[in-house]
Amino acid sequence: MVTTDKAYRIAEDNEYDASPGGSLFDAASILALLKRQSERRRSRMALLEIGVDQLKDIGLSRSDAVREARRRFWD
Repeated sequence: MVTTDKAYRIAEDNEYDASPGGSLFDAASILALLKRQSERRRSRMALLEIGVDQLKDIGLSRSDAVREARRRFWD
């Protein structure tokens, strides 16, 4: 169960209006959250398409890319 204090901390971490009566769970903030999560997922999956040389250029190994791609979208 999410307490009010925990909801405020979650909101602060995710750039929501956590004030009483704020927009913590309004449609715009939910859509923004889904958009960010979708972008994270796309970025992580794109790492799998990058070649080993390009991964090395950005300081990642193939195993790093696979590990990142396997992360859940909410991480």
